[in-house]
Amino acid sequence: LRLQDQQYEMIWSFHHILMDGWCMSILIHELLAIYHSLLGKSRHSLPPVTPYRRYIQWLEEQNSQRALEYWDQYLEGFETATPLKKQGRQPGFLQQEEIVVLDKHLTDRLVQYTGKLGVTLNALIQTAWGVLLGRYNNTGDVVFGTIVSGRPPGIAGIETMIGLFINAIPVRVKFDSNDTFAAIAEQVHRDGVAGINYHFSQLADIQSLTPMGNQLIDHLLVFENYPIEEQIEGIVLQQQAADAHSFHVENINIYEHSNYDLSLVIVPGKALMFKFRYNSFAYPTPYIKKLAAHFTTILEQISHEPDVHAGQLEILTDKEKAELLQIGEGTRTMVPERTTFVTMFEGMAAKVPAQPAVRWDKGVLTYSELNEKANIAAHALQHKYGLKKGDLVALIIERSEWSVISILAILKAGGVYVPIDPAYPAQRIRDILAHTDVHLLITDSSGLFTVMEYYQRSLVAIDIELSEWEVRTDN
Repeated sequence: LRLQDQQYEMIWSFHHILMDGWCMSILIHELLAIYHSLLGKSRHSLPPVTPYRRYIQWLEEQNSQRALEYWDQYLEGFETATPLKKQGRQPGFLQQEEIVVLDKHLTDRLVQYTGKLGVTLNALIQTAWGVLLGRYNNTGDVVFGTIVSGRPPGIAGIETMIGLFINAIPVRVKFDSNDTFAAIAEQVHRDGVAGINYHFSQLADIQSLTPMGNQLIDHLLVFENYPIEEQIEGIVLQQQAADAHSFHVENINIYEHSNYDLSLVIVPGKALMFKFRYNSFAYPTPYIKKLAAHFTTILEQISHEPDVHAGQLEILTDKEKAELLQIGEGTRTMVPERTTFVTMFEGMAAKVPAQPAVRWDKGVLTYSELNEKANIAAHALQHKYGLKKGDLVALIIERSEWSVISILAILKAGGVYVPIDPAYPAQRIRDILAHTDVHLLITDSSGLFTVMEYYQRSLVAIDIELSEWEVRTDN
């Protein structure tokens, strides 16, 4: 596009099926070489081309089955995807970018930390992101995607070959709260090295090995060892230094459309830079800013406490902590000594029996109705299921009127409820049940058959059994 007599804007668009970003600097370099030869009316001399078919031949020689066996073992036991939950429901894609630049001192500390551990900066960043993703999903086993160059070093001339090589692969970060961050990072680094020979595997084939299928990953981490913009600017500056008549490039802006709603691009340098490229229809800007702040908080901690345990890492910023403490203060109310939640609730039921206590999309329970149903359930828990004071009761149930009735009934019966999210992975639910050794388990009819796979002892479907229990309103 001609803007002025001596000023043009060049728009270059291509599909990834033709080539990847690495190729741009190669083509720009050769374009400038041709331009200067034409300017000087001399013959240009470009290096010999290594045909893309060499890479295709190499691919055909690889053992795809062995590669899939590696990925199957790598992802073994991973049962539930760990996404960043979409915050918006509006369809469409509008890419925006949030840039975070770490200060030089923090960057230096992180680089020194990698040297001490003998891991790459990429592995360190992946580990920190994995811990953060684990906190967001309440798990110690997460998977996200990353982009690899896909250029096998064994092919001569691979560095200057034009074509599509990059590939998306999964990264798994598995840890326990007692594991040190250093130990987790070292394992991520070892896994990364072990998987290099299998970077050619297609993501669709890898995903097919898991129960999640194409839901295995929903965002990418991209580590730019050689940022494209900087490469091109460097080539242009070299040409300008060699020839005063060379044209000047004032601005280079690269836009890549991703199939993912979030990509975190890591740009190394004296000051480490993070580019959060996101679909603003899926993630509003405040959410991304908070996500970036939580990520930076983890990086700050590990830079100061190299031996910190995963369970000790905090994600909240100082501002968020202050806000939560302020909210937590609430309104103080004096209550009589020995008052419990149950006695306070029963006091409200006696004071305002007809007032709504629980509302949901299909109805309302008054304080009197809720108290009566909880009393019936509590009596059955004590006399039919032998619940005694201090016994643990697992509660695997979606938020509903039945969950409120169940909690109140357990407390009235003297028990202690152990809430378990029905969305938890099956193995995590089994582990919680095994470690707590609960006396019985309460669910509802919608989750009954699923829960029966985890628990073979006393089991209550509260919505089915409540109507059958004898009415008893005393405590």
